[in-house]
Amino acid sequence: MTQNLTLLAFIQLVISIFIGVFFMWLTYKLFLMRFKKKYPFTEINTALGLLLSAVLFSTGYILSGTLAPLLNTLRIISRNEPSATALVLNASMYISEFLAIGFVVALLVNYVSINLFNAFTPDKEELKEISENKYQYSFILASILIVMALFAREAYIALLDSLVPLPVMPRIF
Repeated sequence: MTQNLTLLAFIQLVISIFIGVFFMWLTYKLFLMRFKKKYPFTEINTALGLLLSAVLFSTGYILSGTLAPLLNTLRIISRNEPSATALVLNASMYISEFLAIGFVVALLVNYVSINLFNAFTPDKEELKEISENKYQYSFILASILIVMALFAREAYIALLDSLVPLPVMPRIF
């Protein structure tokens, strides 16, 4: 049992680093690529840097909700799986599933939030203003992204909790 707890702690550490580095890098590249396609610019300006920071924060905040349901899942699996190989294989399946769902949720929250705000303000083109380093709009969009991440994280955690493989309890009556 101690060996499984050590393995779970190691898996948690690796997952945290993986989420922190890989998904932040991937989010950064995807958002920057999409932004460059629509608004050509030569370097990242202050306004875009602020908006990118908010996108990365909201993605990281949503994905940080992955750890608690994932650890519950790994604990349940470790009780049912006697071998370390089976534990790692099952854990890998759930880790992949939970992270994929979280990344899609984070991208949707960011994308929908920015596009809805742009749709609600047809008289201004905020992203064009941000590409011209007019940072007033980046503050507004950044705060919207952060607030939307605060709202979406709880729903994401509830979704993951519904996927946790709870042990089957025998029926008494």
